[in-house]
Amino acid sequence: MRFRELDVPVAPVPAPHPRLESLLRQIIDLKGRQLGFVFA
Repeated sequence: MRFRELDVPVAPVPAPHPRLESLLRQIIDLKGRQLGFVFA
C-alpha cells in the first residue's frame, strides 16, 4: 500500500501541562457559569 500524506489525519496534539489544562478548565467553567451552563 502506498503511503499518501494527504490521507494521514493530523496527529493529536500532546496534552498541555496539567496546571495549564486545569486553569483553562476553570476559565471555561467560569465563562460557562456566566452564560448559564456548566461544562462537564
